[in-house]
Parts: sequence; structure tokens; C-alpha cells
Amino acid sequence: MCVPAESLTTQLAAFLVKHTSGIITATIDDSIAARLAFPLLSPDFTREAGRFCVAVDGKSSSTGISAHDRAVTIRKMADASSTPADFNRPGHVIPVLTGGIFAITRWCRYDAAAAASKEAGLSGVVASAGLVHGVSTTTPEHVSEFGRLHDVPIAAACDALPE
Repeated sequence: MCVPAESLTTQLAAFLVKHTSGIITATIDDSIAARLAFPLLSPDFTREAGRFCVAVDGKSSSTGISAHDRAVTIRKMADASSTPADFNRPGHVIPVLTGGIFAITRWCRYDAAAAASKEAGLSGVVASAGLVHGVSTTTPEHVSEFGRLHDVPIAAACDALPE
């Protein structure tokens, strides 16, 4: 599930935590990563986790793990006036690099979310978390049913979802 940073409220962050793995990432491009000094954990162009940066918390947060704190952290990433001093490391939100060499070698859901945000005139910073379905793998049918049940729009970045 994805939510643009500019729209991420505490309530939406709590919804992400409740219905996903609880691991929330935030898409950032090279310029944001450089400005905020977010280093990659271990660059790897063959897998999505190779785009992950060191996890961060916004300094105004308490422990950083609450939905409120994570929403604040992600909105700070989108704030052009934020600096590296505004973040604690390690934290509870994982910045994920989009675009550049990563998109050339392997376009993925993170690139699609960031591109949609930028196309809408927003920052390109998007909160993202993987939907889970109990102990089994999430299926396209589950995603479609979840969207209907919670009135959440569904968009397929790569594969088609069932009607």
C-alpha cells in the first residue's frame, strides 16, 4: 500500500501498520538521499532490498515506532527544508532509493509510486508497506478484495489485477 508523504496522517500510518507487515518504507530519489545524508545499507541492483538506506526517525519523535512518529518522519523526508540533523539513525522508517541506476536495472513498485507522486506535482516521497494475508502469500485476489472492503483504490504497477 502507498500513501504520498503530503497526505500521510497518523490515521493513515496506523492503517498501514495494521494491515501490512508493519515495515514502512519511504521512496526518495538521489537528490533527497544526498541532501539528507541517507546512505545505502548494501547496494544491490538485482533486488529491491538493495535500494534500502539506513532506517531513520524524525528527531521530534519520541521512540519513532508509533504511527504518529512514522508519519512525522516521512513528512520530514518530503520537506525541502529538512536537513540531516532532523533525523536520528537508526530508526523505524526505511528510505528506499528510486530512479537512476536502480530504475534502469530493475523498475519496481517503489519507482512506480514515486513517479505517480511526481506526476501529481508532489515530492515523490511515498510511504509504502507490503499488504499481508495471514500466514500465506498475498494474492491478486486478496488485494482486490481488500481494496473493495476498505474502499482503497488499487493500481497495478506491473501485473494486472483481477476484475
